[in-house]
Amino acid sequence: MTNATQPAVPATDADKIWDEIKNKPILMFSLPNQTVANYCTQAKIDPTRCFLQYNKVGAVIPALEEAIGKGFTVEAMDKYIVVSRVVPLFPGFTK
Repeated sequence: MTNATQPAVPATDADKIWDEIKNKPILMFSLPNQTVANYCTQAKIDPTRCFLQYNKVGAVIPALEEAIGKGFTVEAMDKYIVVSRVVPLFPGFTK
């Protein structure tokens, strides 16, 4: 028998977004050393948007918006929070 290795699966946009935001500090209840990953986990639903499950508290949504900054949009959908990259209105336009 041979040990064939599987080719590496490229990271999706959702995976890249999660990697960027999971360790960002989040201000929840004045507790120190809290990160997005303490309150959310990634659900692999759509490869283009990052779906997050939040099991602990609903107040995580405004704190998450503050934590991840202006480069992402945050939407609440049923049981998930959907994070996606902001799409510029005029691609390629710079001030």
